[in-house]
Amino acid sequence: MNRPVWEHLDPLAFNDGVFYVPAAVELQPRITLWGHPDQPDLREQIANDRPHGISGEKLLCLLCMRYQAQRGLPRAPVWLTFVEGRHGPMFRHEDGRSPHPEHQPETDTHKALKERKARTWESVGGTVEVEVWRPRARRRPDVLAIGPVLTVAGEVQHSKETPRTIRARQRALRKAGDRVVWTTDRGADNIAFLHSVPHLSVPALDDHRMYLSETRLEIGAGAITFETQRCGWADLWTGTTRCPVTRKAMPCGRLHLYPTLNPHSYSRQKAATTAMFPCGPRPHLDHLLEGILHGTWLPYRHRDRVSWIPAGAHTAR
Repeated sequence: MNRPVWEHLDPLAFNDGVFYVPAAVELQPRITLWGHPDQPDLREQIANDRPHGISGEKLLCLLCMRYQAQRGLPRAPVWLTFVEGRHGPMFRHEDGRSPHPEHQPETDTHKALKERKARTWESVGGTVEVEVWRPRARRRPDVLAIGPVLTVAGEVQHSKETPRTIRARQRALRKAGDRVVWTTDRGADNIAFLHSVPHLSVPALDDHRMYLSETRLEIGAGAITFETQRCGWADLWTGTTRCPVTRKAMPCGRLHLYPTLNPHSYSRQKAATTAMFPCGPRPHLDHLLEGILHGTWLPYRHRDRVSWIPAGAHTAR
């Protein structure tokens, strides 16, 4: 009797994709034609080759089986089902768990924002790798940039996710770099699930090619600057006029840094004078990405929300 394929399959020898048993090939959904340009009809073939899952035993999750091997667990199959989801085709775990990002084909918008990140970081002196496996993180960041001082993992989040899933990915990605920055094209009123991680929101554009051609992609949420005001000024974050140092209702009379949406405070930043992507009238993506890689912008948590703020204000607070 022949042994099942999964019993002698070594998941460490593959690229954490999906193993299609009937054809004995690995599928990599984020690569053009799933990594098999010589088989343009492969997707249609798999979609029609039912049943999938445990009953079909046709699609194996190599990434889950890699995790098993790395943890020293007994070898066991993890079966997948190919489905056409709301945001495109994906490979779903038979037990209903969310698909791995690696197993979801990327949208044109996702690809464009990923390329924009990589291009920006390369232009400011970063060594950039795209979709490279990071053993410590056990993940493939969309983009990884290695700068003179910092390593930054960049993720693009085009579709909505649960906050729990985002936090889990954030914890893993922190092991891939000193910083993690998430970029989304969802509006500021529709990204609550990203509030707990360092994020940047840019406008949703009608044509994905504009994410590469536009000179500036203004930040709608995720970054904030500060302005100096006398104690007693209304605090944008706390909604009070209490002293930010003593927390008393009585003003102390000193000057403090307050978070602000005043565009002039952004354009006056001293850190921008040597930037390749200098400050404009409003924060924009390239300037923030350059600053994050060079350490002039840092993540700052206030209550349940994380924002990127200038390093000088971070120190002062």
